[in-house]
Amino acid sequence: MHREFYQPDTEPLDQQQMVYGAIRGMLQSLGDEYTGFEEPKVARKTRESIQGSFEGVGVIVGIQEGEAVVAGALQGSPAFEAGLQSGDVIVEVNGAQVASVIRGLGPDEALDEVTGMIRGPQESLVRLKLRRPSEAEPFEISLKRTFTTTATVKVVRETELPTDTLALEATPGEAVAAGGDGEELGGGQGTGDQPVEILTTTLETNVALARDAIPLVNITMQMVNEEIAYLQIIDFNNKTPDELDQALAALFASTPAALVLDLRGNRGGVIESAQRVLGRFYEGTALYEANNRGEYREYPSIASPDHLMVPNIPLVVLIDEYTASAAEIVAGALREQRPDTTLVGTRTFSKGSVQNIHWLPDGSSVRITIAHLFTPGKHEVHGRGIEPDYPVSPSSDRDYAMPCVGERQPAEGQDDCVDAPLSVGVRLLTVKLSAVLDGP
Repeated sequence: MHREFYQPDTEPLDQQQMVYGAIRGMLQSLGDEYTGFEEPKVARKTRESIQGSFEGVGVIVGIQEGEAVVAGALQGSPAFEAGLQSGDVIVEVNGAQVASVIRGLGPDEALDEVTGMIRGPQESLVRLKLRRPSEAEPFEISLKRTFTTTATVKVVRETELPTDTLALEATPGEAVAAGGDGEELGGGQGTGDQPVEILTTTLETNVALARDAIPLVNITMQMVNEEIAYLQIIDFNNKTPDELDQALAALFASTPAALVLDLRGNRGGVIESAQRVLGRFYEGTALYEANNRGEYREYPSIASPDHLMVPNIPLVVLIDEYTASAAEIVAGALREQRPDTTLVGTRTFSKGSVQNIHWLPDGSSVRITIAHLFTPGKHEVHGRGIEPDYPVSPSSDRDYAMPCVGERQPAEGQDDCVDAPLSVGVRLLTVKLSAVLDGP
C-alpha cells in the first residue's frame, strides 16, 4: 500500500488509521449495529461512563451556532465554585481560540475538541476566557481539574438549552463493567440532552480552573404530593445502586404510600447495576441471558448490603421510546416480579443485547455482541421492547398539568408542568390508594 497507493500530496499514509479502518470494516461485516470498534478518544469516554468518574472541571458544554456555550456546572465542581453560568461562551482554552479550533466541524466533532481542550490530569490548571451576555468585556478564570465521580443524583435545572449537542467535558455514553473486559447493557438512543437554564444576558473574562473529580447527576427524587413519591434514574452505571440507596433513605423518610419510578430516557448500563437496583425492589430473578447456542443464564437480583428495600407499596414505572436495554429489563422485571406494578408510557427502545468490551493496549476498544436479554418471564427485549400497561404519549393538554418534577419547568405564565404519563401514573396510584383506604 505504501509503495503503490497514489497520493498527490506529500503526507505519508497514516498506518494507525489504516489498522483502525481494517478492524472497523471487519466488525461492520458482521451486520450487528452494536458490534464495533472505538478509537482511544471514544473508548476513554466509554470507560469513564461505566466507572462513573473522570478528571475535569465539571462544566457542561454545548455547541450553539459555532460557539462553545456553557450549559451548566455540576454542583460542588471547580466550574460551579468559580461561578460559571449557563449561557457563558467559552472563547479561549489555555490561550487557544475555540472558534478557530472547531470551525468547519460538525457538532459532535466540535464538542469532542472543546471537551478535550478542557479536560486533563487531576490538579492541573486550565485557563478559560469567557464572554458573558450580560457583560461588556470578556474575562478569564483558572480552574484546577479534579477527579470527577459520576454520582447518580440528578440536579434540577431550568429550561432546555437549544444547542446542537451537549457534553460534560465528555458525554456519558453507554456503560460497561469496569476493569478489564466487561459486559454492558447500554446503547439505546436518547436525546442525551441536559435541560439547563440559558440566561438572555452578552462578557468576556479570563478564569483558571483546577480540574477535579466531579459527580454526574442521574437520580432525581422528590414528593409529588403528600402520599406519592417520585424517583428518576437516568442510567445504570457502577455507582447507581449506592446512589439509589442514598436517595431511597432520604425519600422514604417521608414514608410515601406509593412510588413513581421514571425510566424515560434511560439508555441502559451495566448488568450488575441493573441486578442491584432490582434487589432494592424484590428478591428473585432479575433477568436471563441467552447466548448464540441457545443456553440461558439466570441473573438474580442483588440485595442492598444494608438490606434496604422499597416497601411493598403500589408502583408505577414510566417508560418511553428512549428507555433502552438495562432500563427495559428493569421495567419488565418489576412488572413480572413485584406485585402492584404498572407500566405507563410508550413502547421501549427494543435494545436487549449484551456487548463484551475488549480494551486494547493503545486505549482503543472492540465491542462484540455476545448474548440477548430476557426478562424473568423470558420475554425477549431485543427487537420487541416492553409494552406499557397504559399507553400514554406526551401531550400539551392542560388536563395533564402536574407539579414539575426532575428538570421539567413550567411554561411561561404557568405554575405547573404538562406531563401526561406522570399525570396518568399519579391518577392510577391515587385510585389504588383510595381503594385501600375505602377497604372492602
